[in-house]
Amino acid sequence: MSVVILDFFGAGGGVGRCTHEILRQLEMEGTPTVLCGQSHVVDSFKDLQQAMPHVRLVNLERPRFSLRAIRIKFAAKCKRGSSQLADVLLHEATNENHAGGHILQGPILVNYPQIIAPPTSQEAFCVFLHDLNWRFYPGNFQDPDSTDRNCRGWVANASKVITNSECTRDEVIEHYGCASEKVVAAPLAPFGEIIPQDFDSSKYLESLGLSAGRFCLFPGVWGLHKGHDTLTEAIEISRGADPIVVTCGKPLNGIVRGTGPVATMRSSLAATWEKLIAEKKLVVVGGVSECEMQALRIGCRSYVVPSHYEGFGFPLVEAIYYHRPAIVSAIKAHLEILNRYPQYKLARVVPSNSSKALAVELDRVPTEPGPMPPDWQTNIESTWSWKNATQTIHSVLSSEVRLKQ
Repeated sequence: MSVVILDFFGAGGGVGRCTHEILRQLEMEGTPTVLCGQSHVVDSFKDLQQAMPHVRLVNLERPRFSLRAIRIKFAAKCKRGSSQLADVLLHEATNENHAGGHILQGPILVNYPQIIAPPTSQEAFCVFLHDLNWRFYPGNFQDPDSTDRNCRGWVANASKVITNSECTRDEVIEHYGCASEKVVAAPLAPFGEIIPQDFDSSKYLESLGLSAGRFCLFPGVWGLHKGHDTLTEAIEISRGADPIVVTCGKPLNGIVRGTGPVATMRSSLAATWEKLIAEKKLVVVGGVSECEMQALRIGCRSYVVPSHYEGFGFPLVEAIYYHRPAIVSAIKAHLEILNRYPQYKLARVVPSNSSKALAVELDRVPTEPGPMPPDWQTNIESTWSWKNATQTIHSVLSSEVRLKQ
């Protein structure tokens, strides 16, 4: 069996890294894979093409602009209206010839499709949904109602829906009225990274005025669902001597002032953050390389993850993977992850949206977790890994092939 992955927005964050890991695992299993559509994964993928000889690129573009610009660009390229873009890409995914002269065959997995209108054609496909956060934090999307309609249409037309966690599966069933047997959870896993031996982590931390074990880490991108407001209020209340490192850059960096919930939040946070930076209670970095990110992950005293909503919480699984303490909000995604890794005992759970409860935890001096236990990361990967996630996806696609035969 070969697999066609039609990627609509594999961004540089969690979604894009997921696409990359799924491709890597399918390659390891010897499954020929075709990647097409539009994806930020293109640049990093091309660097690894030699390591993935069974993966082919067809009609793949790297988005460089806004989602609206992406839709316009592809509509112009296909010489069709943007409302028909999904039909065009699905058709090309199943019919376009590649360099070897063969026709693309195999089940289609559509990744992160909700940024464009669903197809009107009857092409068969499965859909991979990462979360439904536009319903909870509409400031993340220009038109959350349209996004919701798009997603509803994709879900209705798909033969199977695959989600990134059990809690997202529950949301899809509840919100879209899907039959439970149509929705399958393939919970995601930690990303394992290796720092090159020539990278000096302590020197990087020193350049930020930090030392290992004397700062907390808030890793993540901008978005109302991430809990920037709760974190900021908690830092203001906290008496803690150790700074919080935030990796999303300053609130107004490169941003044209606008309206809406996210713009309002950024503006209100900007002055407060400058004050907290001056008081050395906050360290803000942006454009962090993977080596620099690893230095922060491994060197932090604890992760701080006060998200109001997540479909899947990558920062928490990072904390688990690197055996670091974590202060996390009591949302469904985080609780699901903690239940999946019972060997991890370093979490302190606080109510979502409670800056006071978070401040109390920031002021607590946690018990030093000590060195990572022997074979810790191997044990974590054996509990649930990208291999597990991809095998679940592969099983769903294989069953769809068998049904057609």
